[in-house]
Amino acid sequence: MAIAADTPVPTPSGWLLAKDLKPADYVFKPRGGAQAIGSVQAYIPTECYRAVFDDGLEVVGDRHMAFALQDKVWRHHRQNWINGRESKYAKRFRRPLKVKTLMELAKEGVLDRRDRKIWSLQTVAPLEYPTMDLPVPPYVFGLWIGSKKPSGRHFATGKDFNQLQKMVRQFGFNLTKSDYHGRTEINFRPSVRESFTYARAEIPNEIPQYYLEASVESRQMLLKGLIDARDARKKGTKYVITDTWLSIRRKQQLVEGLGYKTNLTKRPSATRYDLFFHKNDEHPEKTHRFLSKIEKIAPRQCVHVAVDDEFVVGEGFISVC
Repeated sequence: MAIAADTPVPTPSGWLLAKDLKPADYVFKPRGGAQAIGSVQAYIPTECYRAVFDDGLEVVGDRHMAFALQDKVWRHHRQNWINGRESKYAKRFRRPLKVKTLMELAKEGVLDRRDRKIWSLQTVAPLEYPTMDLPVPPYVFGLWIGSKKPSGRHFATGKDFNQLQKMVRQFGFNLTKSDYHGRTEINFRPSVRESFTYARAEIPNEIPQYYLEASVESRQMLLKGLIDARDARKKGTKYVITDTWLSIRRKQQLVEGLGYKTNLTKRPSATRYDLFFHKNDEHPEKTHRFLSKIEKIAPRQCVHVAVDDEFVVGEGFISVC
């Protein structure tokens, strides 16, 4: 199989376009770990297809590119197994996924007779980037950037102040509060800005890319900081983050890299976007996206990447094989 040459691919050392991958580079497996590339070959196939998912994500590849997919029967059996897996008689779930190429899916269709989506693809597990030292502990930085207003002030609008203070003290920081026109303004001690300067790092206005490529635990704590700052608000069973385009795209990368499915919508007559996601940490195997369309497109340069397992491509972290 081959993917389009301009497809962005996450690697443990950062993002690369598929055309820039080399043998011995590492790419991520769907379950989070990394694997080495055996060989890379660029060519122009006779047929190319675009796969579109229900959350707007898409990936382009040749006719041999495939997905390991769930159908209705698989999802039904998996749900029954989840419901009964605590029983002492429960067995290991062994029902295999169905591997379908883009050409097969285009011929068979991805909708049933009632126009319901047939195939789903499970989201990836949190990608296991290497551990790195960060200028500011991820939770503290998430709380700092999430509570920051355009004025440069920080306001506690999420958890109780005492709970926030208890959390940041675990990481060597402290919070003080003051009243600002009836609102609780918070200040970080030591200064987060000075902590970045001391580490010889640029003081960020957005989440830096290196925070998005930190360890799983660091990224989870960063997201927790954003949630506790109420940058991510709970809406029913989902969370929603509202921000400008650059900020929301970085937060979307953070959320999807932790294995959560997202949906991004633009607010009418505004420059702000809503990012919806559902944290299903108890049952991550339930989180999947549905294939909504397969369309044949004009041939374009593709890259055949030889690996032993499925691997993850695209900004939405889609597993292909």
